[in-house]
Amino acid sequence: MGLADSTFLYLAIFSILYVLAILLAHRGKVRAKSGLKEFFVSGRDLGLGTAIATLGATEIGLITIAYNAQKGFNEGFSAFHIGLAALIGCAFVGAIGFVVKPMRRTGVLTLPEYYEQRFGRDIRIFGAIVMALGGILNMGLFLKVASIFLSAMLLAKGVDINVNLLMVVLIAGAVLYTCYGGMRSVIITDVFQFILLSAGLLFAVVFLSSLVPFDQAISIVRENKGAGGFDPIVNENFGLSYVLWMILVAGVVSASIWPTALTRALCIEKEETVQRAYLIASVIFLARMVVP
Repeated sequence: MGLADSTFLYLAIFSILYVLAILLAHRGKVRAKSGLKEFFVSGRDLGLGTAIATLGATEIGLITIAYNAQKGFNEGFSAFHIGLAALIGCAFVGAIGFVVKPMRRTGVLTLPEYYEQRFGRDIRIFGAIVMALGGILNMGLFLKVASIFLSAMLLAKGVDINVNLLMVVLIAGAVLYTCYGGMRSVIITDVFQFILLSAGLLFAVVFLSSLVPFDQAISIVRENKGAGGFDPIVNENFGLSYVLWMILVAGVVSASIWPTALTRALCIEKEETVQRAYLIASVIFLARMVVP
């Protein structure tokens, strides 16, 4: 068995064990409880540790890691300002509870439900449609990339499967799994994903650092990028306005208004825990940008 064959086999075995572990962790929780509160906000019983993990997993993904790594490759260490902007924005949200604390206090189960409280039923329906369409279009990109990746792996083994067919299979699996356990399904997967990706990312960084020492990386950036490789203000592709824009978008908006993050806030058991979770998770917001 060659290296490629053994690698493929190990990945297949690990994937199966990973899914089984999630299902086992999922089984008791789903059967023990039921109802709309359980389905939409996971029973609203998340403690601090689980809340941090699910917030972190929401912001860590292979595509996120890839484009941040590319940003660092293209712009050098000046790209670190995006991570610092995320840290500042998320910490700001956690410190004063901007948006997330009042939203949690309302006791709503979904964001469209909040729209109805403030603006009426018509806005709730309209907002739900917009959120659904936006989410489908946005997440469809991740789904297609995953399908292309799997198709390429299978093609390397002589198995030619259409990308669209793989997309249908992945959609069906995700929908069935989510419908089975609701938000509880999502959070359990988040915890596993957070542990797996964090460990894998740190291992990759340590391994790559042994190949390219940090001082060598600094020298290369200095030679090729000059001051713009370290200072985003003087970098021609960034500038002060871009830095401020990142604090708003990658920081405050991403932490407080982005539906995937705000939905997690609705699942946390205590209102004061919401702020603590965001304060600690701000370090993860930083790491997901800087480490890759």
